[in-house]
Amino acid sequence: MNAFANIRWRIWGMMAALVACFSACSSEEETPVVEDATFTVDTTVSYYEGLTLQLGFPDSTEPLASAVVDENGQAVFEVDMTSYAGQSVWFCVPKVAKFFHALTPEECANGMLALPDKDKGSTLQTEGADVQVGGKYYKNDWMVALYMGVNKDGNPNGVPIYWATGNLIATKINAANSGSTEAVFHIATFEESCEEANVNSTAYLGADERLLEESSDAYDAVDAGAQWDLFSFGDASGVMMYFHELDEFVEKSLQADGSTVLYDLSGNPDCDIATAQLGASWRTPTGGYSGYNVQNEFAAFEDNSEEYLTLQPDASEWYVEGIDTKLGFKYEYQIEVDGPHAIPQNTLYFPGTGYRHGATFAAGRGMTGWYWSATADPTCQTPYVPNGTYEGVVNEKTTAFNYGFLKGELKWFPHPRTSGQAIRPVCE
Repeated sequence: MNAFANIRWRIWGMMAALVACFSACSSEEETPVVEDATFTVDTTVSYYEGLTLQLGFPDSTEPLASAVVDENGQAVFEVDMTSYAGQSVWFCVPKVAKFFHALTPEECANGMLALPDKDKGSTLQTEGADVQVGGKYYKNDWMVALYMGVNKDGNPNGVPIYWATGNLIATKINAANSGSTEAVFHIATFEESCEEANVNSTAYLGADERLLEESSDAYDAVDAGAQWDLFSFGDASGVMMYFHELDEFVEKSLQADGSTVLYDLSGNPDCDIATAQLGASWRTPTGGYSGYNVQNEFAAFEDNSEEYLTLQPDASEWYVEGIDTKLGFKYEYQIEVDGPHAIPQNTLYFPGTGYRHGATFAAGRGMTGWYWSATADPTCQTPYVPNGTYEGVVNEKTTAFNYGFLKGELKWFPHPRTSGQAIRPVCE
């Protein structure tokens, strides 16, 4: 009996060992250890060879990893990206271009993706039920930004900033008269930029009787799919429209902290629409007159001013091949980087989007362009009003600086904060 019991315990012990081994092997199969994981980025263009490509996340300007682009135009990162499907990342060739993109499950599983051509600008998603409304696509697939020789705060030796290839576009995604406007925002594609500059365009809201003047939600009555590209200074929501009551506008748009009025809104999530709607990586560039040169990121574009004649990039009139109509201005910047291949230039297009004063006055599309900086004016200068004279009260809440072109002039204008103008985002 003792011998039988001994044998029985030995058999049970062997069975337990087999079960433990099986469990351990199953556990190893369920959570395999990934060794030598890589993520390959195809730059798709030959002139990146020899340059560094960085990979990072939007909440940080510091790269997660860096790799040199090889002779095949590929950069291989020693990182495992399989768990990042659906998350946004950026890729940057320093002082050349920066790309923002949400990784797809396929890209993560394959450990590879291809960058878009920087010269073709930002792109939109065109597949999936949640990327369009009213026949309008509204979600960026890639957001592309280019280095134009301009650094943070206008400092010649500062942190490089990258300019989005298109303006900010709002798309309404809920039905008319829903109680409040729901809108989403994206960076315009090249095709959308051309449409913005079309004097006969009906793609973007102009003077429309459905718009509610003097309202913190001016777009409630317009239909889903309606789009607009003109925003009041410091309106992070993108839906406010105030014209006469500047004090109320400044307070409701959070541009005043008690009795203190904010003059630099760049990167402030309460009143910088680029930051609020695109994420913390993005902001509106700074600008202004002489007193703001140390923080003036728009200055280089005012190249017909004696003060800025020596700055790149230089402007030229923008025409699309085969269309004998001026769409706005374009800026070309020659890139100087170390690498085996020359990179000809980066080019930005600024369409003539016109401007807006109130719900029933929108003008100048296809003829003039007005772009908000993030810098307000504490000096109480009288605002410039095209084809007229400003008749309101001028105080510290009245004006902000914009960059505009009017009849070939490229210069600064102090403008009423409630004027509707275009936004060109930048990132660092």
